[in-house]
Amino acid sequence: MHYLFSAIVGYGFGCIQASYLISRFFLRDDIREKGNGNAGASNMTLAYGKKYGGLVAVIDILKAFAALWILRIIFHGDVLLGHYTYTAGFFVILGHDFPFFMDFKGGKGTASLIGMLLGLNLILGLVGMFVFVLVSLLTDYIVLGTFGLLLVLLLGTYLGHYGILPLVISLWIVLLSVYKHKKNVISILKGEEKHVKSTLFKKSNE
Repeated sequence: MHYLFSAIVGYGFGCIQASYLISRFFLRDDIREKGNGNAGASNMTLAYGKKYGGLVAVIDILKAFAALWILRIIFHGDVLLGHYTYTAGFFVILGHDFPFFMDFKGGKGTASLIGMLLGLNLILGLVGMFVFVLVSLLTDYIVLGTFGLLLVLLLGTYLGHYGILPLVISLWIVLLSVYKHKKNVISILKGEEKHVKSTLFKKSNE
C-alpha cells in the first residue's frame, strides 16, 4: 500500500502541467501547438521567452521536490523510505510526461528529474543541476545536458547504495528519457536541433 500511495502522490504532482496551464489560462494559447509541440520548459522558452520558460522549469522542479518531501514526512523512519521516494519520483516524471487530462501527451521530464534528485539528496541534486547546465552550455544542446543529468542519477543511485529497486527505477527513468528525446538526437545528427545559446540569448519582445 505504501508503494501504491507513493505512486499516486507522485503521479498527482506530476500532472501539475505548468506549461500547459500557463499557456492555456494566462496566455490564452496552447503550448502543444507551438514549437516542437512539447509541453515543457524548453519549448515554453522557445515559444514565449525565457521568463515563462524559467517559471515553468521552477514549478516542474518544485512539484517533484514537494512530492518526495511529503513522503519523507509521512514515512519518516521507515527503512524503505528510499524505495518510496524513488517510486514517487518516477511517477512524477510519468505524470509530467503522460498527464491523463492532456491525452497523455506532456513533456519530457528533465526539470522534474532535477526536482527528484533534490528531493532524494540535496547534494546529489545540486551536482545534477551543475552537470546539466555545464554540459548543455559546453555542447550547446539541452538534450546532451539531460543525458549528463541521467548519468548523475545512475551513478548517484549506485554509489549511494539505495538498493536494487531504486537502481531499476533509475534505469527505467533513463530509458524513458532517451525515448522521449530520440527526436532531439535525430535533429542533432541532421544539424536541425535548436542551440541553447541562441535560444537563451535571442532577442524577444517578452
